[in-house]
Amino acid sequence: MNVGSGSPASDSRVDRMDQAHAAMLDQQSSTSEKTNQMNAESNILKKLSAAVENAVNNIK
Repeated sequence: MNVGSGSPASDSRVDRMDQAHAAMLDQQSSTSEKTNQMNAESNILKKLSAAVENAVNNIK
């Protein structure tokens, strides 16, 4: 990657870009974790719903 002329201004810009990239990666990781948790919770709710429906059908 071309990091510029090595001047303090270009170094500062690269540092800011690196920080922004790191923040984006952290956000992506956090979003992925939340998505995985929500999917797991959704699967549990689907199983509970199926179990309740099955129980209701057995009562009929």
